[in-house]
Amino acid sequence: MWGHDFPHPEGATGHTVDALRANFAHVDDDTCRMLLAGTAASVYKFDLEALTPIAARIGPPADAVHTRLEEVPDAVNSPFWEADDLTGLLNQV
Repeated sequence: MWGHDFPHPEGATGHTVDALRANFAHVDDDTCRMLLAGTAASVYKFDLEALTPIAARIGPPADAVHTRLEEVPDAVNSPFWEADDLTGLLNQV
């Protein structure tokens, strides 16, 4: 299960897709689906088939998550986006 920790300042509130890209662009689709949906669905007994149309309407598409984040967004000002850490992460991907 993954969260961006709203409303805490170390979260990625307002930059969720960028945070997903920074964390998961290099992770294969099946693993992302397990980390971002499957684990919570299993724990809480969610019906993923019933939730799929809602996720398609409100969630970022898989290709957005798998698109590499090229630079740190200018608007971000939180410990999650420490420039040295993110630059290192970007260089690993």
